[in-house]
Amino acid sequence: MVKNGIVNKYNRDIKKYGRYVYTDSQKLSSVIANQRLTDAVINSASFKNKMIIDIGCGDGTYTNIILKETKPKSIIGIDPASDAIIIARKKYKNKNLQFRVANGYKLPFTKNSFDVAVLRGVLHHMDNPRKAINEAVRVADEVIIIEPNGYNIFVKIIEKLSQYHKTHDEKSYFPFYLKKIICQSNARVVKEKYINFVPFFCPDIMARTMKKFEKTVESIPIINSLLCAAYLMVIKKSS
Repeated sequence: MVKNGIVNKYNRDIKKYGRYVYTDSQKLSSVIANQRLTDAVINSASFKNKMIIDIGCGDGTYTNIILKETKPKSIIGIDPASDAIIIARKKYKNKNLQFRVANGYKLPFTKNSFDVAVLRGVLHHMDNPRKAINEAVRVADEVIIIEPNGYNIFVKIIEKLSQYHKTHDEKSYFPFYLKKIICQSNARVVKEKYINFVPFFCPDIMARTMKKFEKTVESIPIINSLLCAAYLMVIKKSS
């Protein structure tokens, strides 16, 4: 799914912190950014009574939130980081929730096994995002993708300066590139939106100030494509 070295780094995060660093509830920017991304996922599709797969679920934090907030029929989280899956299984127990170690390039499920697939912040860790999208489209009728916005120069700067981003091989794809490979995957974009004015791991004072202007920035064409930290797409199979 991602390079073995990166998977090992996420496993080390779990062993050291007992969670993934980006789910840290102590860092204000992480709390604000994560909540915005969660709201965007939940509001982008209908989950109730649906069968959901969360591809690249990490330590299960957001998989569990989807379960609690949307009441799907079932949800399964998959991730190549085995230590993360162990933590997820220990922390979150529900008859409608499962976690499995699996590779996003080759999902162990048959065609159309799910109603909705979620790819939240996963593709930018991959060298072959098209292959991952192909697999998501194969197993699910609808796919929700959230990725760092490659048009945002501040995101690019943080990727170069942040130790976390450098250690975890963080990068951002341009939205036009993602749309291109989505078309190549026999799928089409049915909804898209620039979201999340507050970037991860920025100073608290910066996070508080930017949050006040987030709704306004997200609503202004062109400005949102340059200043929002993330990009959301909902895709479906092409008819």
